[in-house]
Amino acid sequence: MIETTTGISATGMRDLAYRQVLLDKAFIDDAAAQNYSNFYADVDKAYTHTSQLGDALARHAVAQFPDRLQGDASAGSVESRVSFNLLTQEHSYLTTMATGATIAKRGAEKTAAAGALAASARQLGRTWSGWDAAVVSSATGGELQSENLVDVMSLATGASRTEVQHLIDATNKAIGDQKAKNAKSLAEDDRAAATAMQPIADSIQG
Repeated sequence: MIETTTGISATGMRDLAYRQVLLDKAFIDDAAAQNYSNFYADVDKAYTHTSQLGDALARHAVAQFPDRLQGDASAGSVESRVSFNLLTQEHSYLTTMATGATIAKRGAEKTAAAGALAASARQLGRTWSGWDAAVVSSATGGELQSENLVDVMSLATGASRTEVQHLIDATNKAIGDQKAKNAKSLAEDDRAAATAMQPIADSIQG
């Protein structure tokens, strides 16, 4: 049943799930031990692994329904676009993790988060350096200001001003939850901020 539905054998599915459990456990243990340098490295590994199941399901769906899902799922342009979407979404989560550590004055985690952000920015290119600085600065100051960021991000990425403004608004909302210690809304708003990154990634890939 599993193989028919997903294209992945029962053994393969078991191995994927087992590996994900181990990776998730690793960053949870790091957090409990306050070993933040390992924590951010292990979060990246766990996040990257989650895409493997999605990739397999996507390829299987295209093979099963070629009339509805046209195109080559393994084409270089597709791989590039999906990878960039994943990288920008992970980057969004890292920025709000950094602001959370800054607001809570967790110095060791703030340092580790800054290192993780820098590594992520190197993967994405220099476009993000100004964005990161503005987001982390807003953790101890006012909200992200739209005027300059909209112009800079829109010009650098090719995204529309509306899409960039939506990203700024969503990020401000997540950081506002952190400042207000509004745990009830934070997870949903953080996810919305990460999701708002996807149109930006799509614009960069063209």
